[in-house]
Amino acid sequence: SSVYKSVNNKAVSASVVTGERKNNMVEITSALTAGDIVITTGQMKIKPDAEVKALPYQKIPAVTGLNNGSR
Repeated sequence: SSVYKSVNNKAVSASVVTGERKNNMVEITSALTAGDIVITTGQMKIKPDAEVKALPYQKIPAVTGLNNGSR
């Protein structure tokens, strides 16, 4: 598997090895270190060495009241 991370405001591909999976989380056992900035949106459009800008993390609130098809 691979992910993109931001290094000096440039997109860099990192080949990662995954470990344990629990709920919706996956352990990454190689290629990333504490403090790395992982690109989490736009992965399908990004290219190596593209200029990127890290934005502060914002928790997205849960969406409620969606129409689930029932009436």
